[in-house]
Amino acid sequence: MNHEAWVIPYADLLTLLLAMFLALWATGRVDADKFRELANAFHSQIGTPQAKVVDPEINKGTPKQDLLTIGGLGVLDGGWTSSITKLVTQAQVAKAEDILKGAQDSAAKADAEKQQLQGVETQLREKVTSLGFGDKVQFETTDRGLQMVLPIDAVLFESGSADLRPEGANLLAAFAPALRGLDNTVEVEGHTDSQPIGPGGRYKSNRGLSADRAATVADYLVLDQGFPSDRIRAAGEGDSHPIADNSTPEGRAKNRRVVITVLFATTSLATAPLGATSGVAPTVTDTTSGAPASTTEGTNHNG
Repeated sequence: MNHEAWVIPYADLLTLLLAMFLALWATGRVDADKFRELANAFHSQIGTPQAKVVDPEINKGTPKQDLLTIGGLGVLDGGWTSSITKLVTQAQVAKAEDILKGAQDSAAKADAEKQQLQGVETQLREKVTSLGFGDKVQFETTDRGLQMVLPIDAVLFESGSADLRPEGANLLAAFAPALRGLDNTVEVEGHTDSQPIGPGGRYKSNRGLSADRAATVADYLVLDQGFPSDRIRAAGEGDSHPIADNSTPEGRAKNRRVVITVLFATTSLATAPLGATSGVAPTVTDTTSGAPASTTEGTNHNG
């Protein structure tokens, strides 16, 4: 029996302990030059002050947390945290400034467009007055754009008809040059009163009649006055949006109307589908053929 067999594992244990302590000693020393090079490269990328590495052999007795300082603060004192917080804050400020600038630019564009449409309104009012319709055509600036309300009676159409009267053609011809000079989309809406349509007529509903009238106005602007067809759209609203009491002749006359709206280019509503603000699905009409794309059956109107 060999009583000295324990020597071999004991020697192995001592060798392992020696290797462990050597490794601890090696990793415990800081290569100041290499660490400074690494730290400065990192800070040059993120834009923080250069790192200052203090050699612990030269500065014996210096607290450990002060051996590496960034921007005057040690790592454990929050140097990196302060730098990163500063970077995040700067990014947030820059983003906020961009948002504010965008909002200011949008507001400036909206104001400029509003002033432009006010100038157009002034021109159109003068032309309407010169044609003798000054008291019949109404102008209003809404949140969607410049709105012009044209009466049906004795101006645009005969009762129950979608054929444009000469007076209506003259009125639209007066509008056309100012409208062509804009880049805005133009929306045409036809409206009727609530009186029933007589049997045997061309139209079965107010919606169909109003759609044809809107299409007639749009077609005249496009085909006869050269307005771009890709910037105009038409819809028939029927009697679904009265602006006056349908129980009186005066109220019904006000409800029989065509509304032309020059939409703001800077508002989100300008790109909304027709009828988006009215809460109903309108009858959209092909402005090149004049035929309703869809109509709603009903028994209302005299138009």
